[in-house]
Amino acid sequence: MPQIVLDHTLREFYSLDEPEDPNIVLVNALPTAETQMISAIPLSMKYAYQSPNVLTGDPDLLGRLYLQVVPQLFGFIAGDMPLIFFDLENAGRAHRDAAYQTYGQLTPKQRPRLSFVAQPSDIKLPAGGKIAIANPMDCLLSLPHAVDPNLHYDLLSKRSLAFSNLPSPPSEVVDTVMRPDEALDERTVDAEINRMTTVVLIRACPFVVKMPQSLSGEGVFLVRHDSEKHHVVTVLQRELKRSLTIMGRSEMQMPTSNIILQKLIPGENVALAFFVTRKGRAIFTSCCPQLVDTHGHWEGGYISYQKQAQYSCQYGRIIELLGQYMHDKGYYGPAGADVISDQNGKQFVIDLNVRVIGSHPLGFLKGHFSAERGLHEAVVFFPLFLQCKRETFENAFHRQLQEGALIITGWCHDKEEKMSITSMILAAEDESKLRTFIDEVKVYKQLPQDVAQNLEIFLLVPTFNILKMLFGTEDDILAWLPLLSALLITAWYLLTIIHRLYFHSLARVPGPRLAAATLLYQTYYSFAGGRSRFYQKIAQLHQEYGPIVRVAPHEVHLSDPEHYDKIYTVRSKFSKDAQFYGGFANPNSMFTTPSNELHRARRGDLNPFFSRKVVFDHETMVQEKVNKLMGRIEEALDSDMGLDVHHGLRAVSIDVITDYAFGESYRLLDQPDLGLQFFTLVQRLGPAAWLFRQWPWVKPVVMMMPKKVVYFLSEPMGFVRDLQSHCKEQIEQLIEARSTVHVDKDREIEKSTIFTSLLPTTGNIDEATKTVVGDEAYTVLTAAADTTGNAMTTITHYVLSDPKIYKRLHAELKIAFPSNQVVLDYASLEKLPYLSCVIKEGLRLSFGVPGRLPRVVPDTATEFESYVLPPGTVVSMSSWILHHDPAYFSDPFKFDPNRWADATEAQKLERAFVPFGKGSRACLGMNLAYCELYVTIGTLFRRFPNLQGNDLVGEELAYDDYFSSYTPLHARKLHVMAADPSKTG
Repeated sequence: MPQIVLDHTLREFYSLDEPEDPNIVLVNALPTAETQMISAIPLSMKYAYQSPNVLTGDPDLLGRLYLQVVPQLFGFIAGDMPLIFFDLENAGRAHRDAAYQTYGQLTPKQRPRLSFVAQPSDIKLPAGGKIAIANPMDCLLSLPHAVDPNLHYDLLSKRSLAFSNLPSPPSEVVDTVMRPDEALDERTVDAEINRMTTVVLIRACPFVVKMPQSLSGEGVFLVRHDSEKHHVVTVLQRELKRSLTIMGRSEMQMPTSNIILQKLIPGENVALAFFVTRKGRAIFTSCCPQLVDTHGHWEGGYISYQKQAQYSCQYGRIIELLGQYMHDKGYYGPAGADVISDQNGKQFVIDLNVRVIGSHPLGFLKGHFSAERGLHEAVVFFPLFLQCKRETFENAFHRQLQEGALIITGWCHDKEEKMSITSMILAAEDESKLRTFIDEVKVYKQLPQDVAQNLEIFLLVPTFNILKMLFGTEDDILAWLPLLSALLITAWYLLTIIHRLYFHSLARVPGPRLAAATLLYQTYYSFAGGRSRFYQKIAQLHQEYGPIVRVAPHEVHLSDPEHYDKIYTVRSKFSKDAQFYGGFANPNSMFTTPSNELHRARRGDLNPFFSRKVVFDHETMVQEKVNKLMGRIEEALDSDMGLDVHHGLRAVSIDVITDYAFGESYRLLDQPDLGLQFFTLVQRLGPAAWLFRQWPWVKPVVMMMPKKVVYFLSEPMGFVRDLQSHCKEQIEQLIEARSTVHVDKDREIEKSTIFTSLLPTTGNIDEATKTVVGDEAYTVLTAAADTTGNAMTTITHYVLSDPKIYKRLHAELKIAFPSNQVVLDYASLEKLPYLSCVIKEGLRLSFGVPGRLPRVVPDTATEFESYVLPPGTVVSMSSWILHHDPAYFSDPFKFDPNRWADATEAQKLERAFVPFGKGSRACLGMNLAYCELYVTIGTLFRRFPNLQGNDLVGEELAYDDYFSSYTPLHARKLHVMAADPSKTG
């Protein structure tokens, strides 16, 4: 390959206006906002940053990007001066070799003097030496800086730009008014965040929202329409929460707890690159239009060398202003600015990058590309993620490398060496040839989702002209319109399938091609044979394809429990999938709310009712229902009949929750069939949800239809309407009962329930409020109908099926409660070790929700199993798969309480044990469920030492997944009856 000769270098620029050697040492590492890349570089708190739209949250990948590839790119134009890199942890020498290979392309006299260190304290400067940096970082503060890091940080702030005398768009700065000592009060913080973000919601569109210290444009948002405000506010709330909570730390250089709202100026946006000398001269090096990807991330810069002289004159005055401004602040060194020109030619500075910028190297290569080779157009790409190794790429573009049309300015493999993080410069004679060159390179890139749109435009734009050629006039075309419409719809679906299979961001993720092509794959397994067993099919797919499987066009499923905490814990930024949870008929409930912030607010109203303390306060309610079931069992035994405990145990849950929620029990335990009709109604709702998920437009249509028509079209959808009506009637009765109570002031008969507390205490209650509370009632009833009852049924079945377990459990209970007539209190029961093991094992093999819980990858791309999933991708996991993982549970289909007996082993098992989910979206009623489990199972097996159950096998023990788990409607259900006492001892 030819040696590259730069037109000039940073070393030469630093020497201008300097009587002696400038003695500058470059340290080009970039900081991150929230992810610590290596142990030697902690997150900066004094110099804090924001990057909510960062491409990835993987520490290793960020380290390779910001500690290797960025410094390689920035250092490419350094020249003969010291350049220091930080080593990656546990990564060998590969990253070092990659850097030496990058700089080996330069002529020896212009190569930087490269060295690597493990930590900042290893940096050794020559006498009088000072470091020049890209961004101030806490870890480098002990070293002498060429520019005061405090003023450098201030210059980088978008807040400072708004208050400068530079020509910038009109801006509104929203600063926090909260004192540092108030940062520990969560309510004060939330109120302050609400105040600050309200400004965004009420501002007229279009405008730009900026965070003061965002990295590489990762905290800048264009708000063109009101519909985009919610997403921006959601991101701002999260970032403001983070910055406000650390605001009180004394080491913070300046508050980052502010937002800048800037007028959107239509026009051409260019990146100016220049160098400010020690005496304040601003030397123009390039002017480049910017490349931005579909997610708003900076992707690179484009240069036309034949226009640079024109641009130097066009932007000369504003560069002089920028140079003087930075000089007055005490800065010298490389710098960049984003400048936009409006329709009248007026120039505005919209951002300052007081460091080397990504397009800087383009301005140093005019001689190499344009003068020597006639390559007048060039582009720098960064970061460019390639699905190949360096050797493969260089072999593919050997000719372009030899001709000097391609320069690799940064390269680092990921830790598995399956993907490469790169920066490179491509050049060609003209724009058309450059675009062809770019397309050839992008073949090795993971293609963005908008490729399908490009294909559609490519094929459909000429369609009308082709039709006119075939059919003649427009009237002739209209005559053929039905057939043409069918053909176009077919073409549209074919294009969609082609995109999903070959160009989608998930195209490389393993899985069946039919699942990648259409949602009908999951819908089929949700209905096939009258069963809903997609969760079992997913388990089979994991056995075939591995720990990550593409189960739908936009969804991947994971099986390794180690990923669960990343997705589902309290601090997770993953939100619920709106399309999946939109399939439920309670859109206004806390449960179906996609937004984490809105969910937090709605859940906050319900949390107090399900706290452990409140559950203990209402234990007598549980005891009452359990004793009623025990009475039904005794009656059945006395008459030599069996009792349907499948529905009896579920009736306990429903009678408890309805008493708890509405103030009046449904009294299913008093009904001869133990509520069979109610449970059948709830179970028959299930298929409707899968239809609504496959075809979301169906639900609003169904909700507007007369109920008779709905029943005629689909019985499950009719049941949905029935339960909605039932819940609304319950709320109306509560409102009527409460108004009656207020009239009779002398009687204190009203007791606080969940739903009376959710209703306003005074004034008329509007229909919207009734709908919201009705949806919460719908959630409570459907959630309670089979979840806890299913667990109790599963435990009862397995205990009755194993005389040894039955005998041991009864013995433990008899020792703890010698009398058979005392109340078995929850506090004492939960301390019994074997009972606890039985309940845990029962929860493992029963499933409130057996199938997947879809979540959406947030604004930051996330890596799972070496696949980087872009924002918007749906990821999911399933308790059924986790609970049967043989790596954690030996003989996973066996009911074995002893696996929980050893505390150390049990702690390991907890990693894959998620019966109630985890995090802020975990089951709200978990504390109440545990109370019901302990009291019911404890009382049942203390009171009855000689029960037996009917033998259930095969389908009778299987579950249909309608989000909640249900045994098939027509399968035999668990009954208990008297057994020979000798069988239980």
